[in-house]
Amino acid sequence: MPKRRKRRISIRWSRLLALLLTVNVVAGLAFSPITSASRVRVVGVADSDQPRVYRALQRLRDVPCARVNVPGMESLILTNSAIKTAKLTHNIFRQAVIEVEYLKAAASITGQPGLALSTDGNVYRTHEKLDGLAEIRLPALSGSPVLSYCAGWECRTLAEIAKKINRDKALQNMAIEVYSKGLVCLNNRQGARVILGPTERLDEKFDKLQDLLQEQPDLLLRAKEINLVSPSKPVARFRDPGDSP
Repeated sequence: MPKRRKRRISIRWSRLLALLLTVNVVAGLAFSPITSASRVRVVGVADSDQPRVYRALQRLRDVPCARVNVPGMESLILTNSAIKTAKLTHNIFRQAVIEVEYLKAAASITGQPGLALSTDGNVYRTHEKLDGLAEIRLPALSGSPVLSYCAGWECRTLAEIAKKINRDKALQNMAIEVYSKGLVCLNNRQGARVILGPTERLDEKFDKLQDLLQEQPDLLLRAKEINLVSPSKPVARFRDPGDSP
């Protein structure tokens, strides 16, 4: 029998060399400080928060591009509860960008300076001025449990109510008062009280209130109480002529 010829293994040296070169470059990027960020651009950071952010960004120094812990850096920036998102991008050309977006305030919280409720229903600490925004009055609670209390209540609903008040000039003097059983009313600083009751059918209740104010622009000045628990059957109680607001 004729002997079988052994199959020759052909090595394509050009491809092997290209692969080795690629591995070498990747290893260089991973371990060489040459690719560490030397220029960091900061976008959207508030003046009051800049020292903290710049201190956090010092951790990028001498860290090769491929070894930067991006989620870790973003989490470090997010330790400020007022920040909604933080995004870090960087490249091998020693450039990095950190983009920050802050929560937008919808309301202040009575008796809790420095705390705000955001438009998406988060309670956070802030240095911004909250003048002109809706005000939320929570039930009297012992200690300082505002954060935990709001987390357990319908903060998103409160934020929606606050946004409705902020958008309507006729309601901008109203404060949102929350009762321990989850009932809500609006208190006008000039005296009128609008009882919303449970937070169901809020859109209907506000639509009815706007209709009433269009028909009677001075209603909030004349009324002592406007009950909108049943928006299809609103009930108003008016002040006596001698009553002061």
